[in-house]
Amino acid sequence: MIAFVGAVSPSVGVAGAAAAYLLVGGVVGAMLRRRDAEPATAWAALVVWPLLLPVLTAGADPVGDGPLAAQIGVAFAAIERAAALPGATDPAWAADLSGLRRALVATDRRLALVDRLLAESPGGAETRADADALRAARAHTAAGVLDVLADLERLRLQLGLLVLSGEGARVTSHLRDLRARVAALDEVGT
Repeated sequence: MIAFVGAVSPSVGVAGAAAAYLLVGGVVGAMLRRRDAEPATAWAALVVWPLLLPVLTAGADPVGDGPLAAQIGVAFAAIERAAALPGATDPAWAADLSGLRRALVATDRRLALVDRLLAESPGGAETRADADALRAARAHTAAGVLDVLADLERLRLQLGLLVLSGEGARVTSHLRDLRARVAALDEVGT
């Protein structure tokens, strides 16, 4: 009897782990369907649910309070409406868009901090050169954010083309390029 339990035990453990994995995949799939994901994406969650977790957290994007927060909000509202078009759904894009939004909001918050620093600066002759350098770096960063937002509008139009053609590689490449550009903005002044 002990030999029988010992022989069955490893397979019972594997079966239990597989059942738990599929159960979690089913929960992730159900949550994706509630968020209006395609049925195929929800079914795929049974097997690849760890890859789809960023889609579930995409709705938790931060809201900024910096000087460009309104423009960021408008740009992402437009791209999210375009991404909701039938045929434009790709789980990887949701994660990339979410990451891009977080990076832009973080950069915008740093712009707000710089604005406060400049507003509180006494403006003495000894600090004027430093303040001018900070203003120049701030202007460069703000221009970079506005450029990324303009490219986000181009991406929105590409999503429209995607719906017609069914080709998503250009959109994915464009999203990753935008994230790299925002990351480069973080390196200004370092």
